[in-house]
Amino acid sequence: MNPRAAHPPQPAGTYTVAQGQLLTQQSSTAGIGDLLIAADYITRLFDANQIPFAFMGGFSVNVRGSQRETHDVDVAVGCDMHKLLMAVSTQPDRLLRPLGPVSGVMRIFIKGENEDGLSSPYVMVDLILRGSLGAPDHLETESEDVKAGPDLGDRPFRLINLPSLLQSKLGAFFGRSADNDMADIIFLILRYPEEVYNARAALNQEHRQHFINKLAVTRDVPKSQMNKARHALGIPGPALLTR
Repeated sequence: MNPRAAHPPQPAGTYTVAQGQLLTQQSSTAGIGDLLIAADYITRLFDANQIPFAFMGGFSVNVRGSQRETHDVDVAVGCDMHKLLMAVSTQPDRLLRPLGPVSGVMRIFIKGENEDGLSSPYVMVDLILRGSLGAPDHLETESEDVKAGPDLGDRPFRLINLPSLLQSKLGAFFGRSADNDMADIIFLILRYPEEVYNARAALNQEHRQHFINKLAVTRDVPKSQMNKARHALGIPGPALLTR
């Protein structure tokens, strides 16, 4: 008996752990045009399956005007894992999903196609269920349509709202203190100073303090930016490095 015959073939539209590592490396070359193709695909797929969703993470900050380079897309999803799996299993020629079980976050890879018919790189997309990695619990009331600038097609995208985005970014920065999260938070403070100030009381105080502490010891941060960040986040006075 051939031992290989005992193993069923890998289902179409899935990837293994090893394949996922390779796909992640390949997706690091994705540019903003590729992310837009993936975002359009997700929008059509979820609208067709009546799944509430909103973009979050670095891509959503790009839609709001940031020029920081990002290579993936994060999406908050308002359904359970079973319904999500049913939706992403419908088009194995364009979308790869994990072969094994997942919980809270499903990482998929979307194969894009340009207007000239040429294939573009796979784009890594994290589908994040409510309550995981800063995804809002109530997408219906915690999302908004934001019109992107000409570089992104001069059209609206469904994003998690500013308080939810700040909460998720501050939470991510508290956990890993990554430079990209700091850059995104600074951008949001400078772009929406009044909105951030009005939302400050709803944001985790420890996360706000941690951000200010780190910002205070970061080189090349203008004093004016430091003062604006303190004011907007409601953290007055000198910061003490506690973490």
